[in-house]
Amino acid sequence: MILYLLGGIISFGISFFWKTLILEFLLNHNIKALNYKKKEIPVGTGILILLSTIISSFFLLFITNEPIMYFIYLFGFSLIGFAGILDDLVGENNIKGLKGHFGKMFKGELTSGGLKALIGGISSLFVAFSFSMDVFDLFINTLLISLFINAMNLFDVRPGRTIKVFIMISIIIWILSKNPDRFLTILLIGSIIPVIKGELREEYMLGDVGSNILGYTLGFTSAISLNLYTKIFFVMILILIHILGEITSITFLINKNPLLRYIDKLGQKNNG
Repeated sequence: MILYLLGGIISFGISFFWKTLILEFLLNHNIKALNYKKKEIPVGTGILILLSTIISSFFLLFITNEPIMYFIYLFGFSLIGFAGILDDLVGENNIKGLKGHFGKMFKGELTSGGLKALIGGISSLFVAFSFSMDVFDLFINTLLISLFINAMNLFDVRPGRTIKVFIMISIIIWILSKNPDRFLTILLIGSIIPVIKGELREEYMLGDVGSNILGYTLGFTSAISLNLYTKIFFVMILILIHILGEITSITFLINKNPLLRYIDKLGQKNNG
């Protein structure tokens, strides 16, 4: 855990000092999007988490006994981050859900969301192949990573929601596993701390690049840390979330539960 705490501190420092530069970059190049209130704000501050985590991971490469795991993690992390940046820049906001994007692909039209799904699926398979024990384990690990990536996109429709979900699931993984690599998520938590206030206050959005890499990291950490039965349980929950996301609104379901609604609105602009 000490190793990941050091990495988290490095991520925090990089994110803290580069935050202004990234925001200025997004503003200068007019990289903005409409949030759920139809307010135009900078989108793509997840780039800060991407850069901070890559640099802090490089630090871990020099002091760990298993550098290959970080190379594998960073390979998928970088590809997923690239797909998220692409979607933030040219995303078709009028096409919703996997069903919509895959429907377009079956008609011979490639959308940014469809391309992101393809990159996510291929990356998940490649990464899972490197540590899976057998074909079934490969299948579960691939599903786990790819479903987590898209699930975090489903949550990314309200300020700070994706960050809160990421932290809560990270804690669940820490509790359920005894594998020391379960603390990999600390690298991203460190980089999140300097940006969470602005995200909650609707000053900017992490964007798809942010939700993609948060989801990928949860999937990767789960795949290398949890036992097979727990991973299967996670996959079933993620499939359920995707089904609900296609037939109803995740926000509607959250608002129906007082505790979830309170957590969801905690820290947001209209809540002081």
